[in-house]
Amino acid sequence: MILMLCAFYFNIDILKDNIIVNVTVLPKLGFYSFLLATMISLGIGHIILACHRLIVEPKIPTVSNRKNRYDNDHDDNDHYHNDHDSVLSSIGECTSLSTMTYEMKLSSSEVPKSVPSNLISRDGSIMYINITTFGSMITIAAIAINIFFLNNGTFIDSVEFNFKGLVGLLLKEDAVVDYSYVTVGTSTPGHSGHPNDFSVRWMQCCFFLFGQAMPLGLMVVLTIIWLIPLPLLRLQQLMVLADVVNAWSVLDVWCVAILASLLEIQQFAKFIVGDSCDGINKYLKQYLSAYLDRDNVCFDVEASLKEDAWYMYVASALLIFIGIPLIAVGNQSIKQRRLVLIASLASAYNIRYL
Repeated sequence: MILMLCAFYFNIDILKDNIIVNVTVLPKLGFYSFLLATMISLGIGHIILACHRLIVEPKIPTVSNRKNRYDNDHDDNDHYHNDHDSVLSSIGECTSLSTMTYEMKLSSSEVPKSVPSNLISRDGSIMYINITTFGSMITIAAIAINIFFLNNGTFIDSVEFNFKGLVGLLLKEDAVVDYSYVTVGTSTPGHSGHPNDFSVRWMQCCFFLFGQAMPLGLMVVLTIIWLIPLPLLRLQQLMVLADVVNAWSVLDVWCVAILASLLEIQQFAKFIVGDSCDGINKYLKQYLSAYLDRDNVCFDVEASLKEDAWYMYVASALLIFIGIPLIAVGNQSIKQRRLVLIASLASAYNIRYL
């Protein structure tokens, strides 16, 4: 919808300000209802996932309460104090994703024998994987490259609209208009015809928040959990944040919308005009065909990609190929650390987990 605001917006000044034609696309209740429904749907999804985590994930009892109770009965029990110190160490342990040792359960036929032994170790059907310094540097470099492409891809002009027919002839040099992601967002209020309307400003905020801020925020969160040693609770909180930010990132949707405009916008323009200009088109074909490059219609528009549009598509692809694997690695780290903590609690306090 926001792309259509730019594609079908133009001003024609005829007879030196004596006649001015302004064409705008005005979003109606249906569009805002759809946008709100989409946000509500995503919000409900996050709530359901939160409930799922509360029910399915293993419960971790509060250590401080159990410490007070057991201290009275085990003042002289060195074994208890050692186990309790081990539990506290497990809870407070700070580890980054890049320094974790990851477990992978494989059958003997699936264990890759060609992998150097200094990178992995094998214990039966379990393979332990360590991230090398080079691998960690490659990951950080990939995140930095993605941030570079995100910044450049959203500011560089990526799509061009070319008004043709009689409208293009009257617009003259303004018949070709270039847009980037940022300029589309900044021009939305003026192109809507109601620049100070709350609904238009809300749409503009959503456009920048979901398409620009969320992808950058995801890269920042992934950098933090990859490099900075964190306790288990803090890691869980940041992983939930990463899942939320990833779900609300819509840069890939914008890339698909541009491709759709390349294929459909000209047909959509013909559908909007319909047969309203059939009478005029006859005269255009008869008298102005040479000036209209044989595009003998009152209004037509074509969309095309700019040379630097690939910045944005690379950024969108890197968001997927970097974000999804790192989120999966983070969830695996949480799972392993939870199991270690539960084992420590069970050993220290004789707790049985079913």
